[in-house]
Amino acid sequence: MLRRAKAEGDVGELADPHWNVPMGILAMVAGCFAVYSAVFGTRYWIYGNYVPAVVLTAVAGVSSVVLMKTWARVSSGVEPR
Repeated sequence: MLRRAKAEGDVGELADPHWNVPMGILAMVAGCFAVYSAVFGTRYWIYGNYVPAVVLTAVAGVSSVVLMKTWARVSSGVEPR
């Protein structure tokens, strides 16, 4: 259908050759991990449970970095390799 529209020259602005849904889902999962790890990590820091606090803080940091890199690709429209 898209090929026929391209052949006829009737391709609108909404036709996007890049499909960003998988990267969007990855960004959503990374964001959830970042937020929940930060919340529970803060709880463990407050109550003095340092081992899970360090682990969850590290998970929150890594998830935040993954989210930033993924979101940059989603918002720029760059297709993943």
